[in-house]
Amino acid sequence: MEKPVLVSFRSFYRNWSFLLFVSLLIWCSLFIGCAASTKRYDKIPYCWTSDHHLYPDERILTLNLSQKSTADGIIKWVNEKGGKIIENNNNCSTVAKLQPDSKKNFLAVQNIVKKEWNAYDENKYRKWEEGEWEKLQQLSKSQINFTNPHDKHGYCLKTKLGRREYTIEYLVQVGTVTTMQPTYIYTKSGPMFAGMIPVHNPQMETRKKTNLFFSQIDFFIFSDQESTKIYAVGVPLEESSPVKVGCDATIGHSWWPTVTGKDEALLIKEAYAYLKNLEFQP
Repeated sequence: MEKPVLVSFRSFYRNWSFLLFVSLLIWCSLFIGCAASTKRYDKIPYCWTSDHHLYPDERILTLNLSQKSTADGIIKWVNEKGGKIIENNNNCSTVAKLQPDSKKNFLAVQNIVKKEWNAYDENKYRKWEEGEWEKLQQLSKSQINFTNPHDKHGYCLKTKLGRREYTIEYLVQVGTVTTMQPTYIYTKSGPMFAGMIPVHNPQMETRKKTNLFFSQIDFFIFSDQESTKIYAVGVPLEESSPVKVGCDATIGHSWWPTVTGKDEALLIKEAYAYLKNLEFQP
């Protein structure tokens, strides 16, 4: 006659507890690992301008035109683009000059921002290295020197153009959905059904939001070495928000494709090409 197999309850409980502990440990490790690898952006710095895309010498244009003709040309170009002049100051004394290490500092900035922009493109959170943000600001400021000599008078034009709508999709929770799911106890002999438990899951719906963006481009027209020169810088503007581009400003990551500063850089290049063509007109 076969002997009955006696199962020790204490041994069974100890083994079950150990297996449960190992399972929980593995689950927690996987959860933490996945959470760390999928960290996403909520807000990003709202500070990217045309200066982050144009070499320093691309921002300053020398023209064989008078300051007034240059200002009139900018006004005409803005009107043709469907934009408007926000400010027209014909008694402005701002002079912009390249600094000796401007190109070197610009390239150093690019080494920083390209890593950051790639992280935004992929929406994979990147932590700023120690001192990196401060270095970025210092290198950006040291490319162009601005002065306001009392004996020089030029034009300063603040323009608004480049209207563009941008739509994002996002999820909102509108309720919860309860489902019953089975649970199991894991033993040496395999999993044992333990019953059904309610699981509450969020019920999500997709929403859309459209914001209106513009480009603000400031043109500084001045005389330097008997020539007319113009310096331009452009920043993105969100029409519905009072927040302006700056070192301390932030914006939702979802709007990143339209606040990169690329649109503003392209508009400045187009404006300069327009002015160069004016030189050859009678």
